[in-house]
Amino acid sequence: MKIVSNTTPIISLASIGQLNIFLLIAKEKNIIKSTKPLLDEMISKGRWYSKTVYLQFLERAGEM
Repeated sequence: MKIVSNTTPIISLASIGQLNIFLLIAKEKNIIKSTKPLLDEMISKGRWYSKTVYLQFLERAGEM
């Protein structure tokens, strides 16, 4: 079985450093309970966010 997917939205968000927006959508739709553990895992694997961006993200996700 072949699967074809339009990755343009993913590539576009990644190119401007906003790929994490998917975490917010997943939380809004109750797909995930918390974004913080996932955000922390991304950071531990080499993704860098300034402390300001990290805290703003958690605030926007309602986790502060």
